[in-house]
Amino acid sequence: MASELLLAPSGHLVAGFDLLDVREIRTVVRPGTLFCCGGVEKANRHDLVRLTGLGLRSVIDLRTEPEVRASGEVAVIGTEVFHHPLPDLRGIDLVDAAAGSICSTAAVLSEPTAVPALVHSTNGRNRTDAAVAIVLALLGHVVDDARPMLDAIVARHGSIEAWADEQCVDAAAVEQLRVNLR
Repeated sequence: MASELLLAPSGHLVAGFDLLDVREIRTVVRPGTLFCCGGVEKANRHDLVRLTGLGLRSVIDLRTEPEVRASGEVAVIGTEVFHHPLPDLRGIDLVDAAAGSICSTAAVLSEPTAVPALVHSTNGRNRTDAAVAIVLALLGHVVDDARPMLDAIVARHGSIEAWADEQCVDAAAVEQLRVNLR
């Protein structure tokens, strides 16, 4: 079976149908710190060697428990795997249903020993895009495709930072996130 993982010229892993433009990640975070993709559970041996070669410290798995049971755990040598399941929803519906998991993703990335990190879901779209878009928003960058979701958060909470602080990511964690990823 052919793998669905691709290594983009920028060095970021992306799924074949990734909606979050790799350039947006590359221009906001320091190269080699944040990777996103889908289909890691389908990775072949060659892909796993490439993933190991990235020096990842953390893998953040956004798949639900039924997805993990159906397709298996993801194991990359030398990493700690964090399960922050997100339902397969979009935009503000996803944020409303899984704010804690999204903020937990940001909290993991704010840990000094967490990066380089890989954030993934089954397809590398919707859930991965939303979680990474919020991380990028905490760094001060708004992903255009995520603007309606981010605007809804701001309308309800005053700012992305206020929303994150209400969940579990305080100002100190946001500052450490900036240190880790920029």
